[in-house]
Amino acid sequence: MTTAHLFQLADSGFPVGGYAFSSGLEAAAQLPALRTPQGLADYIRLYIQQLVQGDWPFVRASWFANSATKGADIVQQYDAYCLGPATRHTSLMLGQNFMRLLQDLHKDILGSLYQQWREQKLAKHFAPLFGQTLRALGADERQVFDLMTFCAIRDQFSAAIRLGLIGPLAASKRQLAMIAEIDAIYQSAPTEIAMATRPVPFIEMMQLCQPHLYSRLFQS
Repeated sequence: MTTAHLFQLADSGFPVGGYAFSSGLEAAAQLPALRTPQGLADYIRLYIQQLVQGDWPFVRASWFANSATKGADIVQQYDAYCLGPATRHTSLMLGQNFMRLLQDLHKDILGSLYQQWREQKLAKHFAPLFGQTLRALGADERQVFDLMTFCAIRDQFSAAIRLGLIGPLAASKRQLAMIAEIDAIYQSAPTEIAMATRPVPFIEMMQLCQPHLYSRLFQS
C-alpha cells in the first residue's frame, strides 16, 4: 500500500465519521481533571491504551485471516466481545461507513471481500473490517497499526478542540508528542485475541454516558 493511499485514509476529511465520535470525551470533559492540557493528554493516553489492548488483537487477527471462514469467526468473536451499547453502536456505524466508502473507491479490489461479508450476514464491526480491508489493499501489519492509532489520537484531539478543552496549536504539539510514542506502544501491544481486554473501566463508563449527554446537547 502506497504512502499516498495511507494519507488518504488518515485524512480528517475522509468521511468515515470517526471524527464525530469522541468515545466519551464529552462526558469526561465535565470532570475538572480534563480541563488542563496535561489532564487531557493523560486521558487520551488511557483511551489509546484501551483501544490497543481491546481492539488491536482483533484488527491484527483479521489482517492475518487467510480464509473467509476464519475471517467470519473473528467477526463473530468481536461481536460477542463488544458488549457496551455505545461502543457497539459506534463500531457498527463506523464499519458501515467504512465499507461503503472503500467499496466506492476500490470496488475492483474490495468488491469480492465485501460481497462475502454480505452473503454471510456478518455484523459490520469496524475493527475486523478495518483489518481485512487494509490487508486486501496491501497494507503491512505495521502500517495498519500506525493508521489505527494515528486516527484515534487525531479524533480525540479534534473533539477536544471542538469542546474548547485545548487550542489548535497546543493540541498539535500534544498530538505530535503522542505520535512519537506509537512505536513503543506497538512493541508492547497484545498479539492474540485471547489477550484482548479493556483495562480502563473509566473509559467504558464515559462511553455509557455519551448517548444521554448527546440527547441533552443536540436533541433537546
